[in-house]
Amino acid sequence: HAGGPVYACPTEEKPQVPRDDWQCFEGTEPAPEVCALANEDSAAAAYEEEADSAALRTDLQQASSAFDRALSIRAASSSLRHDWARRAALHARRGKVWQALEKFDRALSDAHIALTLCPDSVPALLLRAQIFFETRELQECALSAKQCWALMTSSETPDISLKKGCKRILDELNEPLDDKLPMSFVASDFLEEFDLDVNSAFNFGSTRIGLEEVVSIEVADCGIHACRGLYNRTVQNSNGAPVYESAAGYRMSLEVLPIKGTTEVRHGWVIGKGANGLYGARVASSGSTSPAPPRSGWRAFGDAGMPPMPTCSLLHRTSATEHSGCDRTLAAHAARLAASAASLLAADRPQAARACSEEALRVWPVLEDGFMQKARALDADGAVSTAPEPLQQLLTMRPRHEDSLAALLELQARGALS
Repeated sequence: HAGGPVYACPTEEKPQVPRDDWQCFEGTEPAPEVCALANEDSAAAAYEEEADSAALRTDLQQASSAFDRALSIRAASSSLRHDWARRAALHARRGKVWQALEKFDRALSDAHIALTLCPDSVPALLLRAQIFFETRELQECALSAKQCWALMTSSETPDISLKKGCKRILDELNEPLDDKLPMSFVASDFLEEFDLDVNSAFNFGSTRIGLEEVVSIEVADCGIHACRGLYNRTVQNSNGAPVYESAAGYRMSLEVLPIKGTTEVRHGWVIGKGANGLYGARVASSGSTSPAPPRSGWRAFGDAGMPPMPTCSLLHRTSATEHSGCDRTLAAHAARLAASAASLLAADRPQAARACSEEALRVWPVLEDGFMQKARALDADGAVSTAPEPLQQLLTMRPRHEDSLAALLELQARGALS
């Protein structure tokens, strides 16, 4: 190290590295034993062991470096790259290191890669929930935590430490410990492109949501960090609309705002604390219905509010006016979406079918029919080269899944597999 010997071993065979008989120079006892690694698998496994050992010692920089090398070997090796489950586990473990280093973007990226490789990876799901909790993306946090909990409770041998971590997040979010959709669940925005309802958790139809169904509002991207977070509905009202309040004591309410330079006034939503307004957004009145807070278009009141301006997401009742007899479990809702994808595919709408199948997998990432419908939609939409991927993801979880094996063989016969 730095030009000086730490350990050394005299040898007459220069090309051969000795196994033992090493001596200590600047290094401390005991002297090392050196093992030659015969193949890529052995080298990758050695780096994995080094990474895990460093992580236990909280030597996080060495751990991340060793994980980098292990993953690089496995991704580059033609014989090792197809072990998706092993690579997923490595990405999840490296993600934990990034989380400890508070590099949340890298941790989230590793969690995403792990779940792409192995969609039922509980460590990756919990890591994603923890990162979203740290970054206050509470809607996605709740969904990931619910998925994690549902998978662990269905396992015969759940990891106790992972289960405790998942329970801690759900308790913080005031979510029940079950396999149902989170209270804050809303569908993905991209479904709206295909005229699919983005608000109802159970049926496709009207895209309008009444303010009376909004139970909380998530504020993000706000320049004043304390303003961010979940604003829950209170019993108070202002100008005919509910008042929402965050855990930090910030409030969102519908107020009467003057129009500068005129004597006119207009309704607008205000985020503030006490008597001080920080951000506001004017809204148009809609008859007797109170207008909902807009997603964007917010402005700061003078120097009180700091850029960037906030964005709002309405978190409504996912029970769709709480229909009795409607199964609200993650698996059941995802199954309905997959069935809708099949119907859209039959109606020659492959792009809409793909969007619906992706939403099904977003809700319940282990839904077998979701992977099958996505592969069929990709194939029907002309994306033949990417159609095998969801089938391979399914086979990572279910190695003997006959339908996915048959579909892969068919794609191979058509030259879609490399």
